Amino acid sequence: MELEPEIYMNVPTIFPKTTTTTKELVPIVAVLMKSIGQIAINSPLIGLLDSGGSHVMIQRSKIPKNAKEITTTTTTFNTTAGQLATSSHVILENICLPELSRTKRIVQIKAYIFDNPSTPYHLILGRDFLHDAKINLNFGEQEIQWFDSKLPFHPRNHWRRPEFMNAFLEEETTRVQALQINQDAFKYEFENDSKVPLPSKYEKMDTNIMVDSYTHLDSNQRSDLKKILNSHPDLFSGKIGNYTSREFHLNIDPNAKPSFKSHYPCALKIQPILKDE
Repeated sequence: MELEPEIYMNVPTIFPKTTTTTKELVPIVAVLMKSIGQIAINSPLIGLLDSGGSHVMIQRSKIPKNAKEITTTTTTFNTTAGQLATSSHVILENICLPELSRTKRIVQIKAYIFDNPSTPYHLILGRDFLHDAKINLNFGEQEIQWFDSKLPFHPRNHWRRPEFMNAFLEEETTRVQALQINQDAFKYEFENDSKVPLPSKYEKMDTNIMVDSYTHLDSNQRSDLKKILNSHPDLFSGKIGNYTSREFHLNIDPNAKPSFKSHYPCALKIQPILKDE
């Protein structure tokens, strides 16, 4: 499994708040993808993140007409939704879990086809998917964790309630329109994703050696520059200092309510560098 390079866009995630008091919550998510069996699709699917299942499975009713199926030996898989038999599979492309991240994309996965209308989920995302995508299910806290993103478990009927699905579809339409407006900027992000920033190295600098290398300056100019730089040794010590010349006072509205916002999204391969900074 491979994660596609990320794109960046701030689109607010606003869903109606659930008022359910049921204790039976499950790790279900909305799933978007580009195609099933090389046939493009536009509708979201309901997926169960299933640590009790071993593979990715998809309901036959969600396979589009003329999708490319690959026949395999008949096999039965154990899942949280029960035993499901399969004799073929399809390839899912460009998969997104928008509740957790609208920028991370899973390039391609194999999904075995099952035919069981009584199963309430369109997709069963088993342990192979959870492991490769590095998704953790925290049953103690009843939440899904995907890198720095967290999502609470939902009631079983969450995505079958019109107000939740309508809010999701409305927001998705806004996101797609924004993508179309900014497609040139996103193309730039993809083309330049391979340029990974290097970790900062804070080392003490010998200003005399540095100035001596400026051969475009004459001796008098180099001497003057050395005097200026040597009068500010803290700037070249290799250590991050503190600004102590002034005190600042911030006026805060005593009636203001704290607001939590997630950090600006960045590509997975540069996250360790940013954390070290």
